[in-house]
Amino acid sequence: MVAHNRRLDYITLEIDSVQYECQITNWKINPPSNVGDKKFTFCPDGEYREEVDPDDWTLDLAWLTDWRTGGLDRVLWAAGTTAPDTPLDFTLVNHPAVTGEAVSWVGQIYPRCPPAGGEARATETTEMTFVGVGDIPAPTYPVVP
Repeated sequence: MVAHNRRLDYITLEIDSVQYECQITNWKINPPSNVGDKKFTFCPDGEYREEVDPDDWTLDLAWLTDWRTGGLDRVLWAAGTTAPDTPLDFTLVNHPAVTGEAVSWVGQIYPRCPPAGGEARATETTEMTFVGVGDIPAPTYPVVP
């Protein structure tokens, strides 16, 4: 197979039925590792992995802060203070307009209040890691018309 690369230049991101991709500056879905540390003993086959509790998968987002009605910061503060245990639905599609390369994740995240504030005279941005609900959503590959 030949080398292939593509820039991250366009996504769609819907959280609780509202589109937010125009605010997003960085994103990453982090699968759980669920692999224990490798340990050794002094016998010839003395290698094993420690058992670990399952990790949560996470969704990292960075965005241009938006406190307006319907803005992501305002929505997350409302949900995080009134219903922190009620998951928010999300759909993230990477390369949504590229035939044969579009990839989509559909799942749920727990709402949390994002941090507020920052450096004087800097563009207000927010970065946050959301804990996913249940098993990590398997990617699907939508057909681009």
